[in-house]
Amino acid sequence: MKLITYTALSLTLAITTTGLKAETNQSPVIGEITVTNNSDFARIGEMVQIEANSVEHKIFIADRHGREIPSQFTHDGFLIFQADVPAGSRAVYSIHEGPRADYDTVAYGRFVPERADDFAWENDYSAYRAYGPALQRKGEKAFGYDVWTKSVAYPIINRRYADNRQGKSFHIDHGDGMDVYTVGPTLGCGTAGIINEDGQIIYPWCFERYEILDQGPLRVSFRLYYPGETRTITLDAGSNFNRTEVRYHGHTETMTVAPGLVLHHPLDGAGEIPMFMENLKGVAMIGYGDPTDKRADNLGTIFVGVITPGDNVHTELLPLTPAVGPASGHLLTKTEISPTDTLTYYWGANWSKATVPDMTSWKKVMTDFAKRITNPLTVSLKTKETPRTGANDRK
Repeated sequence: MKLITYTALSLTLAITTTGLKAETNQSPVIGEITVTNNSDFARIGEMVQIEANSVEHKIFIADRHGREIPSQFTHDGFLIFQADVPAGSRAVYSIHEGPRADYDTVAYGRFVPERADDFAWENDYSAYRAYGPALQRKGEKAFGYDVWTKSVAYPIINRRYADNRQGKSFHIDHGDGMDVYTVGPTLGCGTAGIINEDGQIIYPWCFERYEILDQGPLRVSFRLYYPGETRTITLDAGSNFNRTEVRYHGHTETMTVAPGLVLHHPLDGAGEIPMFMENLKGVAMIGYGDPTDKRADNLGTIFVGVITPGDNVHTELLPLTPAVGPASGHLLTKTEISPTDTLTYYWGANWSKATVPDMTSWKKVMTDFAKRITNPLTVSLKTKETPRTGANDRK
């Protein structure tokens, strides 16, 4: 399996001026970051990062007009910000000495003990949740990740939970989206399961504990600890997809694992299933248009997808026989990993009443993201010392 790892630049800046012109509040410019896009499509709002272990947090990033843009220092020693780079072009950002502004939070998550120990998180496109120990103690089998639709870019998790406790159900759209995605005893949206010798899914249950690693404004990341596995999930502002790393414990032999999507359409040939499965060079993709759990109420379509990098990944449609409630099967991206490997993949969702109107648009969103994975932006750092160059994205 091809593992996804960081390739980034080291930012070891002395807080001194290099002679570059400062344009933001006359704050000294102490470096430049050049982001190069060698692909044939524009990279808008794509997160880039440089190592920043030795930097005091008294610097900020500005665009080519000298305007400060949001940035964030992450728990694992990176400085991240969103870059806009036209196809086949480059963009230059300046590093300034000085205090950073207070940025609006876009990516956010928290433990929700007031609602059966959910862990909920979101960005400007969608919200998600994983189910915790309180739900498992009740015996309710909800294995996979849940999706909350959003039609607004600002955070909605806290208000929806608070309103729900006051009787304003988050299963109804009050103007910014709702919870109308059905999980149940399935993989839901993007959960990975081990495949047994009979080709069937071994479902994980609920997480036992959690750890928050980054809490916005641009990136939320956290770990969920399950029996026999640890999951690290990262969601960035401006991204439709969660980056997820899974480590399995207690295994001694190669395993077949499969991140997947539950299907809520009948698999009996009655009607067309809005889905696709594609094996591209170095990456496999599955996408599906889920009809929501209230099909008669014109609540739109929830578009879900999984992208799994690797040279030995293949897609599969696995029926549920018999069907489990409205769930009639799964789309899977299957691969084999050794006991010491980390499974890394991407999964996420959008809504037809938000920014993705139809299946054709969703497939393009997913295809473009897959291209980003296989064609990372290149980042070069220029300081008073020596320039450094490297690939920014995780590959």
